[in-house]
Amino acid sequence: MKTYNTSCFLILLSALCLLPIPSVAQTSADALIFPDPRQRIVVVEATGNGGRKVTGKILPDTDSLAMLVLADLNMPFNASMVRMSQCARNLAGNNIGPNLIFLSKNEGGFPRTGVILLGLDGKETEYPRLQYVDLVLDKNRIVQGDLSIYTHELGHVMMGLILGETLEKTKLDRSPKQHVSMGVTDYLTAFNEGWGIHFQRLAYENTEKYRTAFEKLLTPDRSMSLVWHSGMDEFLRLNFVKDNGYIYEKFVQSGDVAVSSDMEQRILLDHTSPAFDHTRIKNAQQMLSCEGVLATLFYQVNTDAKLAGNYMHAGFYTPFLLKPLPAGINPADLFTPLENMMIKNFWVWKQMTRSESTGSPFMDWLDEWCRQFPDDRDEILKLFIQITRGVTVTNDLAQLTEKINYLGQIGEYQQFKSLLPTYQTRVSELVESCKSDPQKILANIGPELWVRSKTVKIRWALWMPEPKNPLAVNLNTASQPEIEVFIGKEKAADFLKKRREIGFFSSMNQIKELGF
Repeated sequence: MKTYNTSCFLILLSALCLLPIPSVAQTSADALIFPDPRQRIVVVEATGNGGRKVTGKILPDTDSLAMLVLADLNMPFNASMVRMSQCARNLAGNNIGPNLIFLSKNEGGFPRTGVILLGLDGKETEYPRLQYVDLVLDKNRIVQGDLSIYTHELGHVMMGLILGETLEKTKLDRSPKQHVSMGVTDYLTAFNEGWGIHFQRLAYENTEKYRTAFEKLLTPDRSMSLVWHSGMDEFLRLNFVKDNGYIYEKFVQSGDVAVSSDMEQRILLDHTSPAFDHTRIKNAQQMLSCEGVLATLFYQVNTDAKLAGNYMHAGFYTPFLLKPLPAGINPADLFTPLENMMIKNFWVWKQMTRSESTGSPFMDWLDEWCRQFPDDRDEILKLFIQITRGVTVTNDLAQLTEKINYLGQIGEYQQFKSLLPTYQTRVSELVESCKSDPQKILANIGPELWVRSKTVKIRWALWMPEPKNPLAVNLNTASQPEIEVFIGKEKAADFLKKRREIGFFSSMNQIKELGF
């Protein structure tokens, strides 16, 4: 039997006090979802002795570190998302091997596939298709709330189980810039990372421990933590996702640092800047290539009371379970509204693997949702148009929003107030227009027009000067510093002014006529 010092015992005791008492519904759902409800998830510690293959040993529940991890994962929100991950495994037919969290020395968080496990019985087993989350954790990190990122990475696991192969096969171009919530990269990165980010807001809202840990960053003695990139990014992920703050373009950086920096530094500064101009709204492609915007959309859709309360018939849930719902049991008795939304997402992803892509995975997701759940159509279209200000349909509502935002900022109350009814009317008109003709939702997106620089390279990771890749940009989403790489500062300003006027460029020939 292991012994612990007094401080370790107190940490364990406080963590174990957070263990929820399972409700009857949770217990019943677990019996239908997990092959072994008594072992919903195990903690695995990396051993690093398998050459190129990831290897680890299962820690016993009595291990002090495992006890802390399991205490966090048994808190209601985390436990719910572990259930949902198993539902995704059941739908994907990938349920061989235990759910696990892998504790390694690889800083950051990662979704991984394939592992060799050493069980408690000493038997070694390889699971080549098993998908799981890899994190770096110790007792201090767990106590300070670092497991708040767990469901973000678990979200990637869920998506990988069902949609991973389809997304890997896509021929969409990828940006060489590191993904950040406040930046613009590409359709695929934004879709994948936006889905993961929205779990951070959900974890924050549903777990007091994680709220308390984050709010410590806001105290005067910790305020400089928000200046470091990851602290600033986390602040935006938790606040802008709720308040729809990512839909705006950035202010052009004009300080001494921006002027004196080389092109790579200017591009990175623009990419990571949290300075958004509320009088300029992103165009459609910029929004669909921004993980912060997509995280906002996923969050608002998945927490919408009307959508979440719209359950399907009992048979719909069978593919997510190991056996059908018992007679007389309603889906709402076993699945929370948020869990219901997760399951509906999984179903939409499954259909996306069987259909042709329109370009943006998010727009495929939206289209498929309306097809699969017609009773949700009106509400989800309204949410989408309200959040994006209708830019995938037309520029009109976005331009009206920019004017209202300007009037609001300078305090022109009468004009501000007079335009609000016009705004609401225009939203309703766009929703009705898209309901009568679904193709209108794509009318203002335009093609991707990618170009690559022969002279400017960009670092793959912000905090590492190497490796670097040639700068590649989509001319319908590129910022001013990125355009300057190709045509200089003066022409870049004219180029962006023209793009704002027309919404998007339809071809490279059109761009060449502008002197590109």
